Amino acid sequence: FSMNKLVTPWFHARKDVRTPMIVAVCMVALNLALNCLFVFTLPAEWKHSGIAGSTVFCSLCTFLVLSVLASRDSNGGLRSGRLPGLFARVLCATGVMCAAALFYERMFGGSFSASLASSGSGLFGASVFEGLKALFFGGIVCAAAYTAAVGVFCPELRTAAAGAVLRRVRRSR
Repeated sequence: FSMNKLVTPWFHARKDVRTPMIVAVCMVALNLALNCLFVFTLPAEWKHSGIAGSTVFCSLCTFLVLSVLASRDSNGGLRSGRLPGLFARVLCATGVMCAAALFYERMFGGSFSASLASSGSGLFGASVFEGLKALFFGGIVCAAAYTAAVGVFCPELRTAAAGAVLRRVRRSR
C-alpha cells in the first residue's frame, strides 16, 4: 500500500491526476470482482483471507501499473532505479512488524484475553482487544526498525531530515 504513495505523487507533480484515477477505478473494479469470486467460492473459514488477499493483490497491481506508466513517460519518465531498494526496506520493516506482533500474541495474548472473557467486561470482545494490542506493539517495533534502517541505509534522508530540523530551529530564533 505504501508503495502507491511513492508513485502517485509523481503523476500529481506532473499535473496528471487522471492517470492514477483511471488506474485506481480499474483496480477497485478488479478488487470488487475478486472479492465476489472469493466470497462465493471459498470455504467459510477462508472468505476473509480471500478478501484481504484480493485487496493486497490489487494494491500491488496498482503500484506495478503506475510504475510502468511512469517509467514510459515521454518527458524523461520516473527513474525507478532506487525503487527496488526502497521496496526491499519497506518489505523488511513490514516483516519485522509482523514478527513482533506474532511474538507479542504468542507471549502475552492468551492469558489476558481469557481473563477478560471470563469477567465479561469491556466494550470490545477480548480477542479484538488482544489483536489491537499486538498490532500496536508490532507497529512500535516496525517504526523503530524502519527508523534504524533509514539511519543506516538512507544517508541522504538522514541528511535531509537533519537539514529540515536545522532550518526550523533557525526560523524559531
